[in-house]
Amino acid sequence: MAPNHNDVVRGFNAQRPVTVVHEQFFTDTTTYADVVLPATTFLEHKDLNKAYGHTYLQISNQAIEALGESRPNTHMFRDLAQRMGFTDDCFQQTTDDIIDATLTRPENPQMPKGWEKWMEGITRDRLEKEGHVRLKLGDGPFLPFAKGGFATASGKAELYSASLAAQGMDGVVSFVPSEESRLSAGAKNSR
Repeated sequence: MAPNHNDVVRGFNAQRPVTVVHEQFFTDTTTYADVVLPATTFLEHKDLNKAYGHTYLQISNQAIEALGESRPNTHMFRDLAQRMGFTDDCFQQTTDDIIDATLTRPENPQMPKGWEKWMEGITRDRLEKEGHVRLKLGDGPFLPFAKGGFATASGKAELYSASLAAQGMDGVVSFVPSEESRLSAGAKNSR
């Protein structure tokens, strides 16, 4: 279960050496940072985009040069790892290398079993030529979780999670609005 707003604030206020945040704009998190490093927006870096409500995989190319000193996440992680002395091959990869690896070795426990078949025939070269490519979903309606396949112990969507409850956490998902939300207890009625 994700930490709630108060847990995050307590963590930022705890004794710590330095908190560094890599972000596109000022947020609640940057308020607690000792150092804020500028991140690029989707317009300033190349990326592989999975489907959100549709059945296509897309590639987005960098549309403009990165503004100011902003840097993509991949560059930040690569440079940080190298400065920390990590020599793993993954920290030497370019953005294109990372996209190629994602397309050839798609390991994602959040996806239903067999989803790798959806990616067959999709390469970075093809995406760069076509812009977007429909996933290989077969004939008929697309019902990826009709027979389970969720990344839970039961393989089903769980409204109550016995495994979370066994770890001492709340077994029922709950919504805790942020302090800034109009739904928070301290929100002023703006109507």
